[in-house]
Amino acid sequence: SGFVEGLYSVDPSIEVLFASIGPAEYADSAGGKATAEQLIAAGADVLFGMGDGATTGYLQAVEAAPEVLYIADIGDVTDVIDPSRVLTSVLWNYQRTYVEAITDVEAGKFGTHDYVLTVGNGGLSLQESPNLTAEIRAAVEAAKAAITAGDVVPTAAENANELQAVIAAR
Repeated sequence: SGFVEGLYSVDPSIEVLFASIGPAEYADSAGGKATAEQLIAAGADVLFGMGDGATTGYLQAVEAAPEVLYIADIGDVTDVIDPSRVLTSVLWNYQRTYVEAITDVEAGKFGTHDYVLTVGNGGLSLQESPNLTAEIRAAVEAAKAAITAGDVVPTAAENANELQAVIAAR
């Protein structure tokens, strides 16, 4: 939901489409491809995919649709798809949270709170890519600044219905 709310903070006119293959199907490459093709047929020009083996299917759908770019989650996919088809990837940096957890273990406080990756604490960022134009980078920085300042507070959407509500609230 943070991605959607950050996006809307810089351009509320962007239409966000959502489909879920479901956590039980994260290994389903064919299902991932079918889901991605449905979104592309509905007009998506950027896909943000999450889902282990389903990612193979997402990437196949993106490769077959030259007008579509891909945003990966948790890593660089440019070794499995033409880098020109990748807009970016979400990078997860656990360094700060690991240090915090170890400090808490040593102080006898481990397990008393969550360790959260956020844009503000450097736990979440975007991979550099030639497709991140100056305009996109400026929009990303504006959204990041709004989130870090607390002007945009991402909703903790824990399921598809809650995410749909965030999208609908635009």
